[in-house]
Amino acid sequence: MSAYELHALEYERRKEEQVRRIGLRDNLIYVAVTAMAAIFGFAIQDHHRLHLLLAVCPAAVVLSWTYLANDQKITAIGRECAAQAPRRTRWPLRGRFPRPCLSEVGKVVSPPVPLRQFVRSGA
Repeated sequence: MSAYELHALEYERRKEEQVRRIGLRDNLIYVAVTAMAAIFGFAIQDHHRLHLLLAVCPAAVVLSWTYLANDQKITAIGRECAAQAPRRTRWPLRGRFPRPCLSEVGKVVSPPVPLRQFVRSGA
């Protein structure tokens, strides 16, 4: 296995890990909302269970900490990808172009008609 193939394989694995972590991070928001709703639901059902509301804070801390740790890993992978961007174009990736980094995906595409011209026309 050549050095280029090894770098390409490592790059593809890192991108797969980044995509997997983004999916997990997005699902953590739903888990947090569901956990809070479940705690509130159980606590409000019976007035004798109001002490369950004390579980909201630890649950929020654990889920928020997990979210932030995962987000930090995603950012680190994105920075690695951006740092390797100039070298990445020379890699022979089996006939495919490498997937862009998240910083490249979020770039705004300019409209075909400038906004100033559209606003001046009175449309």
